[in-house]
Amino acid sequence: MSRFERFARTGAILGPLLGALSACTPSKESAPPLLTGSVRSATGQPMPGVTVSAKLAGGPVTISVFTDEQGKYYFPPFPTKGNYSIRAQAAGYDKAESAQALDGGIRHADFTMQPTANYLRQLSGWQQIRGLPEDTRESRRGKALFIRACTGCHQSSKAFTRRFDAKGWGDEIDVMATLTPTGKAPAVFISHREEIATYLAKIAGPDKSPMKLELPPAPSGEVLLSTIYEYDIPNIEGGYPLSSGSDWAEGPPTGTGTGVSIHDATVDLDGNVWYTSPAPIPGRTVGRMDGATGAHTNVAFPGKARPEGSGHAIVTAQDGTLWFNVFYDRALLSYLATIDPRTNQREYFYVPEGMTPVGGWVNEDGNGDIWSAAGTYSGPAGALKFSRKTRTFTEFKSLKGGMTYGAAGDAQGNGWWAQINDDRIYFADATSRKVEEIDVPFSWQGASFLRPGDMSKEEYRDIVFGVGSVRGGAQMPRRLKADLHGDSVWVGNWAGNNLMRIDTRTHKMEFNPAPFEGMLPYDVGIDGLHRVWVGLQNGDEVARFDPDTKRWTIYPLPTKGVSPRSLVVVERAGRIEVVVPANDARKVIRLIPGTAADVEALKKRYAESAG
Repeated sequence: MSRFERFARTGAILGPLLGALSACTPSKESAPPLLTGSVRSATGQPMPGVTVSAKLAGGPVTISVFTDEQGKYYFPPFPTKGNYSIRAQAAGYDKAESAQALDGGIRHADFTMQPTANYLRQLSGWQQIRGLPEDTRESRRGKALFIRACTGCHQSSKAFTRRFDAKGWGDEIDVMATLTPTGKAPAVFISHREEIATYLAKIAGPDKSPMKLELPPAPSGEVLLSTIYEYDIPNIEGGYPLSSGSDWAEGPPTGTGTGVSIHDATVDLDGNVWYTSPAPIPGRTVGRMDGATGAHTNVAFPGKARPEGSGHAIVTAQDGTLWFNVFYDRALLSYLATIDPRTNQREYFYVPEGMTPVGGWVNEDGNGDIWSAAGTYSGPAGALKFSRKTRTFTEFKSLKGGMTYGAAGDAQGNGWWAQINDDRIYFADATSRKVEEIDVPFSWQGASFLRPGDMSKEEYRDIVFGVGSVRGGAQMPRRLKADLHGDSVWVGNWAGNNLMRIDTRTHKMEFNPAPFEGMLPYDVGIDGLHRVWVGLQNGDEVARFDPDTKRWTIYPLPTKGVSPRSLVVVERAGRIEVVVPANDARKVIRLIPGTAADVEALKKRYAESAG
C-alpha cells in the first residue's frame, strides 16, 4: 500500500475543496456559504496573486485564498453561516476590505486595490534585507551582523516596526540580551554591541534610511491553487490576542496579549490542529483546536514543579497518534508523551534512572519508533530511541560535548541529530549502536555578499546568535527530518542559509542555497513525492524544494511575523497539509496546496450553485 493510499483510508478532510467534489448539489437552504469575486488595480487591470482572507465575526478561524491569473478568487464552502469580514492584501497596495453576510447562497465581493509607496512593513525579513546597501565595508559588515545576530529569536522585520538612534538601539540590545533561553547575553551582543547599534540607527533610525526596497513578484503558478487556514489561540483569561500580524500595514506583531504560548504544531488525521505550550499555562501542556470551528480544548500532562508540564515538539505519527515531549520541571528536563486523538488514550514515559532525559525535539523513524534529543541547553548531548514495541529507551551519546538541537530517525530506523553550535551532525546505527561524527564544512553562504577583508572566518563564526557556547557558527544545522520512504536526511542550515541533504547510505553531504539571502531555513518536512518543505525563519513563507529539479517554490502566508520555527507535513486522504506555528502572532497556520483539477471542480460547484 502506498503512503497516499494509507492516509486515504482516514476519510474526508477539511481542505480547500470540502464538499466541492460531492456528486450531488445541495438545496440553497442547506447549501454551505460560497464567496467569490475579483480584484483589480486602480487602473482596472486584473490582479493575480492577491491574498483574500475571510473571517467569521468573533471567530478564531481565518480562511485565505489567492486570486488567479484573471484576478478572480473562489473560496471553498464555508463551514459556518454568518457575518464575515473580507480583506484583500498585496505588497505595494493598501488593503481593501468588505463585510459580507454569508447565508448559504453565492456572494460576490469585488475589490479595487490602491497602490502605496509605504510598503516596508508589508515585506518579510528576507525581502527587506534585499534592500540593504552593500557598497561599503561598514555596510556589508553591518548587514552580516544584522542577519546573523538579530534573527536568533525573531524575524528581522521586527526591527523595522520601530526607530531609534544609536543609544536607543543599544538599550534595546541590552534588553534583548536578557531574554535568551539561558538568561545569558550572547557573546555577539557584548563584543559587537556598538557596531550593531550604530548600524541599526543607520537603517532603522530617525534619519532617512539608505535601504532601496524592491517589491517582490506576486505569487504565481501552482501557489495560487492553495488554501490556507489560520487558527487563533485564545488567551487563558478569554478572548484572543489583539496584535496578530493579519494587517500587513502594521507589520509583525510587537505584543500579543497574555496567557498565550505556542511552540510547535501539527494536525491529526481527522483534521484537528494540535500545538505545544512551552510556557507554564494552567491546565495546558498541549492545545487542541477543532479543524472546522477552531473551538479550543486544553490537554494537560503531569509536571513536578507544577501540576502540568509544558511542551516543545510535537509530531503526527503514521498511525495517527501524536508524540511530544513534556518539560516536567524548571530545569527543562522532559519525558516522552503520546495521545491518541480519536480515543483520548494518553501515555507517558520517563527514561530509566541514570539515562539522560528527553530533550525538546521528537520525530518518528521508518519503523514507527520515536527518536528524541537527549539533554538540555547545558548538555549532556546525544539522542534517544524509544521502541514502541518494547516500550524501552536506548541512549546514543555524542562523541563530543555540545547541545543537541534536532533529532530524527531515518527509513532504516537509524538515528541522526544536530549540534547547532558546533556545525556537527551525528549518525547512530540502531543495530550496532555505533555513533559516527560528521563535520559540516565552513561556508560563507550565510553572508555571500561579504568581500575578502571584511571579516575573518573566526569573527564570522562568532557574530552569530547562539544558545549557549557557539564553536561552529558558519552553518548551524538546526532541525532535521528524514525521508521515511527514501535515502535522505534533510537539514535546515540556519546560519548557512541553505538546505543540506545527507545520503543515509554514503553520508555524503549536498548543499542547496536558499533562493535569497537572509531566508534562514529552520525546520523541514518531506511529502510523499520526496519534496522538501522548508520553514523560512526570517520570513512569512514556507518554501518547497524539489530534489529532482533543484527548483524552489515559495508559498507566502497571510500573516506577518510568522518566522516559522517548526514545520510538519501530514498527508491525509491523499492530500498534503503543511502546518506551521506563528509563535509571535499566536496562531497555527495550515497550508493546503491544491491542483488545477481541484480548482476546476470548485468552479463547477459554483456554476451548479448559481444555476
